[in-house]
Amino acid sequence: MSKLDFHTQDPPILEAEAFGTLWRVLNDFGYQVVGPALRDGAIRLVPLESADDLPRGIRDLQTPGNYRTSSRDDGYLFGYSHVADGAKRWLLRPRTTLWRISRRDGQPTIEESRDPVPKVALLGLRACDLKAIEILDRVMLRESRADTDYAECREQTLLIAVNCEWPSSLCFCESMGAGPQATGGFDLCLTELPPGGDRFLVEVGSPKGHEILSRLNTRPATTNELHESKKVIARAKGSLRKRLETRGLTQALYSGVEDDHWERVAGRCFACGNCTFSCPTCFCCDYQDLGEIHQRVWDTCFHSEFSGLHGGAVRGSRASKYRHWITHKLASWQEQFQTLGCVGCGRCIAWCPAGIDLTEEARALVGVAQGDTK
Repeated sequence: MSKLDFHTQDPPILEAEAFGTLWRVLNDFGYQVVGPALRDGAIRLVPLESADDLPRGIRDLQTPGNYRTSSRDDGYLFGYSHVADGAKRWLLRPRTTLWRISRRDGQPTIEESRDPVPKVALLGLRACDLKAIEILDRVMLRESRADTDYAECREQTLLIAVNCEWPSSLCFCESMGAGPQATGGFDLCLTELPPGGDRFLVEVGSPKGHEILSRLNTRPATTNELHESKKVIARAKGSLRKRLETRGLTQALYSGVEDDHWERVAGRCFACGNCTFSCPTCFCCDYQDLGEIHQRVWDTCFHSEFSGLHGGAVRGSRASKYRHWITHKLASWQEQFQTLGCVGCGRCIAWCPAGIDLTEEARALVGVAQGDTK
């Protein structure tokens, strides 16, 4: 069993047999492993019993409004772009109890009563997922108003990333400074080396990650393996075709508030909210009282009730809803949280039933602002 310095220069190699023991080690630390598996036709983050549950030899194919999987002719365990959902549902839970009302001596009493927070190890996160968590941290862990439930989930979660080798045609993470290489924000990071499924280069990102890795059998990486890992990253970068030009985008969105382009988008938009629910950074929620229980549930700014006030909704039209979403994501988010709200994962494009492409809409609005009437 290797004893590694946390600041070791060359990451070690974890071979297939030792990788299989990762579950036992994580369980010994009290973690439930949550990772990618093929469920209901999509690769999703779900609880895993062992490495056998991973989507070996499975790829994902994504185009606007379309997501499907197919077989690969190799043994890659992580041979897909990214999971269909993401880490958000394990940190900002889709439905959670915050408090309940009980009676003591005939008097109503409000008691904090949050749902138990599981201790999980999220396996298979991509660089874009790590960036999304960084953004959620900025939103949910602000000193003046930190969210207690999110903070507890975050504290109980171990992050194990896998460097992306096979971006989808919808990925534009490099434009957003969010990938494809994971450069931080993880406890451990794996790079799956070809031919797939037999060797992983392991980087340590935290003392917690170092402690876990110290329980696994590893060996020093060869010069050739270090070179292979660099080729993996280079291949991923070279395969990225989609881009989002962010220069001038904020001003274009603000100056185009009254542009007719929003109505053209609204003619295709169903206001279903798929883009927000699939987005790894959208955090809109509603609060519901179910008897004595007060719960927080995911919501979307595309629902008319979300902006509803006495007398009607602030944003009643589909055009105003889409304008609000994309303007917040790519402009006003920076004023609130000093970062863009997009990581370039392309999920909103794949899961939009109308196939609306955020990058194309942003490009069109920049063109309008620059006087392009085409």
